[in-house]
Amino acid sequence: MKRPLVLAALLTLALAGWMASGLLRADKTDGSATTAPAEDAETDATRVQVRTMTAEPVTRRIVIEGEAEPHRTVTVRAETSGRAVELPVEKGTRVAEGELLARLAMKDRRARLEEAKALVAQRESEYQAAQQLEARGFQSKNRRKEAEAALAAARARLAAIREEIADTTIEAPFGGMLAERPVEMGQLVSSGGEVARIIDSTPLEVVIHVPQQKIRSVEVGTPVEVAFITGDSAQGVVSFVAASANSQTRTYRVEVQVPNDDNAFRAGMSAEVRVPIGTERAHRISPAILSLNTAGELGVKTVTGEDTVAFNPVEIVRAETDGAWVVGLPEEARVITVGQGFVRDGERVEVVPADSPDAVPSDGAVPVPPAARGLGSDPQG
Repeated sequence: MKRPLVLAALLTLALAGWMASGLLRADKTDGSATTAPAEDAETDATRVQVRTMTAEPVTRRIVIEGEAEPHRTVTVRAETSGRAVELPVEKGTRVAEGELLARLAMKDRRARLEEAKALVAQRESEYQAAQQLEARGFQSKNRRKEAEAALAAARARLAAIREEIADTTIEAPFGGMLAERPVEMGQLVSSGGEVARIIDSTPLEVVIHVPQQKIRSVEVGTPVEVAFITGDSAQGVVSFVAASANSQTRTYRVEVQVPNDDNAFRAGMSAEVRVPIGTERAHRISPAILSLNTAGELGVKTVTGEDTVAFNPVEIVRAETDGAWVVGLPEEARVITVGQGFVRDGERVEVVPADSPDAVPSDGAVPVPPAARGLGSDPQG
């Protein structure tokens, strides 16, 4: 009973090995069921599937994580004291520049205003009389100056009460979102007390911190792509580059302005900023065909004109969810897309073109949509 089980296991292992090899060995007997001599089997070339690829222009970029911040934020404070008698705007509401946020009680301010007006009128009359008496020689020049000073003091007092009355009306200094309103109706507000906090996110600013090795590639005015954590993307422009690095992280603060007129993006969102730093020719491949040589170098195996394997060290200049752009291959390269794991550098192989009837499906080459060669095409950098 055990022998058939062992034979079955061996046959299963042999079948699995044959299936794993795929197209690896060409059958030199043209499908004959007879077993080839051992010396002939040793001369068989490994069969590999290749696809001819041509380099295309691609934008090299640096990708840095950042966070969205409002364009400006202000805490609105009362400039006089009084009880809140009008609060027309609720928290979370958008306000326009100059819109009323709160109104404080007048109390005795209107009476003080009338008193100040009357005093100014009196001082004006006294000053005019002093001028006339001085002109006739009945009063000294100093007396006229005293009347003039009294008039100036009365006018200053009137201006002060008018300003105090104006301060009972608290308005938005600019348009934005009313993020906080810590005052309730009837509450006593002291001078300098917080009345509201307004956030303006039009435009939105995305802040990134660029390593010192890459800061030379970032300039004010550089167009960038911003991918938000929500899955939405937008175009932005570098608006600020710090002149000095952070002493702790040795990175430079860079601000990117993103149009946000419809307030689709909110402050605090995480975002990925992709900054272009140049254009070069590269090949778009599947990451599945990347391999390492004995020195630990990342590379791609190709087939030379003499049908031998060549290991080409490459550098990934741009990664995408369904492919990677690499430099280091010849302008036109026959890239091994199936069987690359079973051949070595310098080994002679039998080539099966990817478009031949004998080819098997592979992901070695990735179709390139036109937009993928510039900004705004891939969700990752």
